[in-house]
Amino acid sequence: MKKSLFRFTMIIPLALLFCFALSCQQQGEDASNEEELREIVLRVVEEAWNQGKMEVLDEHFATAYVYHRSPFPDIEGLEAYKQSITDSRNAFPDLKLTIEEMIIKGDIAVVRGTFRGTNTGESLLLGIPATGKQVTFKWCSVSHHMNGKTTEEWNYVDWLGFMQQLGFTLTPPQPAAPQEKK
Repeated sequence: MKKSLFRFTMIIPLALLFCFALSCQQQGEDASNEEELREIVLRVVEEAWNQGKMEVLDEHFATAYVYHRSPFPDIEGLEAYKQSITDSRNAFPDLKLTIEEMIIKGDIAVVRGTFRGTNTGESLLLGIPATGKQVTFKWCSVSHHMNGKTTEEWNYVDWLGFMQQLGFTLTPPQPAAPQEKK
């Protein structure tokens, strides 16, 4: 009995040590994947957005990629997303995205940054004519990645501040004229 109890008490620590070793290996793999994802995000911002080199998207984005950008309609498909970046670069030829903070957890990347540019071209996607005005606004995105490809992204922008910097104004609704009593 004592011998089997001794064996049993030896098995528990060995099993715990084995589980700990597997957990450490998984954490190491997660850290490696998270570092790869961090590099991909940096490349996409620098190459696609800042330089207009769309090839990086072919390498790291799913063809069925979906870009959510409320309050506007979703952009569905990699080719449509490339066109939206091209449209932004045409409207703001000097555009520069700067990453200020990035958090990677597993297959999710959260990025906060600043957009700067001068509106010297027309945006067909947003229906905005060239104004010649400089804009600076904050943005934040949450992207999901699967099998090394970006599959979906939610982008949050201060659209009101963006439009005001371009010279658009917000006019409150006028109260309805009182109706005459008959």
